[in-house]
Amino acid sequence: MPLSFIMQTVTIKAGEERKFDNYVWSGFIKAKNMCSVIVHVRNSSSEIVDLYPGDRIVLENFPPFSVVAQGGDAELFVSLVGRRMRIIRPKIDIKRAKHAFTFGKEELYNVPPDASREITLSPSKTARLAVLQRAYVAAYPSGASSGSHKAEVFVDGSKIVEIESNYNKGLVLRNNYPYLYTSISPAEKDIFVMMLQNIRLGDAQTLKLKYTNNTDVTINNVTLALFMLEEVVE
Repeated sequence: MPLSFIMQTVTIKAGEERKFDNYVWSGFIKAKNMCSVIVHVRNSSSEIVDLYPGDRIVLENFPPFSVVAQGGDAELFVSLVGRRMRIIRPKIDIKRAKHAFTFGKEELYNVPPDASREITLSPSKTARLAVLQRAYVAAYPSGASSGSHKAEVFVDGSKIVEIESNYNKGLVLRNNYPYLYTSISPAEKDIFVMMLQNIRLGDAQTLKLKYTNNTDVTINNVTLALFMLEEVVE
């Protein structure tokens, strides 16, 4: 099914309206400042929402809507997928690029209970665009009797996706696709994959893959990997 993807920070001036028309939306809107907004569903209801930095409005199969800032400007990180729209994927223009190359990082960890490990990537200062090629996680608990373990992907501190497994189950994310898990967020696989496929970074932005062990045993040989394609123009 065709999808449309939005992942960006938007500022809505006090009293102004930002429309999300024509599509059925899933994802979230995250506040970056303290603000009040009205979420208005076309031909239906309106709701005033007071937000603190970090608060989220989570949308699941949500109809067309708009957001109106109340009392002051609202700075929001928007991460949404709209159904019945053409996919707009970022592309590397090889003809314009002085260099187009893959870069990445892969690490192997032993992660104790109640601990986390993470890897990060940032484009070079001369990059016009860097596109996520693949994210990879593999973790297999042995002898655990309680808890869970999870992996999360962040762009500039804002969570894009999460994959989690129970203590008695492995966790595998391979080439942006969830293979082994108990739950994922977003809950629909196509949206989960699309969120990862459409990650792109500009200068000074950071991509982070974080793994957390909330079981009661050390999980050995946890593999974390991120690879991106970067374009550098003259």
